[in-house]
Amino acid sequence: MRNRGRYLDKRHWISLGPGRGITKQLISEAVEHSYDLVIDGLPRSERPPRPPGPDTTAR
Repeated sequence: MRNRGRYLDKRHWISLGPGRGITKQLISEAVEHSYDLVIDGLPRSERPPRPPGPDTTAR
């Protein structure tokens, strides 16, 4: 039986396992994307300020 990703509300989850395609960059991007999903789901008044940068204009 394979371990599957777990997330409390079951809307968003991801599973990463060992293998050649699992790079540090892939893990970093997956974590950052997951963080962004959580932050984007918060009311604006509760969101932390975003640092200035090229990614902030796309939101």
